[in-house]
Amino acid sequence: MQKKLSTYLHSAIGVVVLFLFVLSSSAYCQEPKTGRATIVNYAQPLPTNSPHSLNVWCEYVFSGQPISCTVEIGSFPNWNSGGHLHNTGRLGSTISPAIGPAPGTFTLTTTAVAQEECLLVCPQPTAENTCDGPSFWVGDGWPDVNLLWTGEHTDVMYYNGAPPTPGAPNNNHGTIDHNHYMQSGPALDLLDAVNTYRNTHGYPPPPQPPLVCVNDQSLPWGGLFDVNQNWMGPHDSHRVGTSADVNKASGQCPYDLVLSEMESACEQNNANPLSTGIHNPGPHVHCEW
Repeated sequence: MQKKLSTYLHSAIGVVVLFLFVLSSSAYCQEPKTGRATIVNYAQPLPTNSPHSLNVWCEYVFSGQPISCTVEIGSFPNWNSGGHLHNTGRLGSTISPAIGPAPGTFTLTTTAVAQEECLLVCPQPTAENTCDGPSFWVGDGWPDVNLLWTGEHTDVMYYNGAPPTPGAPNNNHGTIDHNHYMQSGPALDLLDAVNTYRNTHGYPPPPQPPLVCVNDQSLPWGGLFDVNQNWMGPHDSHRVGTSADVNKASGQCPYDLVLSEMESACEQNNANPLSTGIHNPGPHVHCEW
């Protein structure tokens, strides 16, 4: 009897030890989770300063099986994207709530800056799991625009406040590669306005040297034009590729300009007379279509 009891106790202890081992192993080897998100009705790019719904969920990394969890979400800009070559103080879009249950719906509110961003959805606690999420573009329109090059339009000189060399660095808002984008219609109207101005003054047609200096149309994806390196503007009217500044002789521009006549030339070629005019500093003519 005693031998049978001893055997029974040993067996019971073995079962308990095995159960504890399995339990601890299961906890130790538990499959990590990752976060996922999709932007509802995503069309590239997302307009600046606008709210969008996110569908957010968690799943196991290896099996892909959905699971409920708490997530923390952030959006991070890709540096040097959207035409700005400086990044200090550059912010991504905001997520509300920043931490919440998944599956669930969150709100993504885009910035004023046109740029590429990456969402990171992180199941909590982050140390035990992995973060994941989609990349997306923010902007004021797909870049269905004309990039105006000096070599293609020799009656126009393009510059940007940095050495007027393609690829030259600029601490404010990109290079000459990046800040001369316009929508096709306004771009053609601008060239017609330049020709109107030249014809008024009796200038010969190209290939004579450039006679009109133009800068700061729009960035490739539009959006905030960070001239002052504070991510607050100004240049609000240069966000969608319908504006251009035409300048007098100063700095990089060696060619003088009769501002009132250039203003008239823009208005004769469909520029809006209510928003076209002579502005400071410069001074310069702001032509807006």
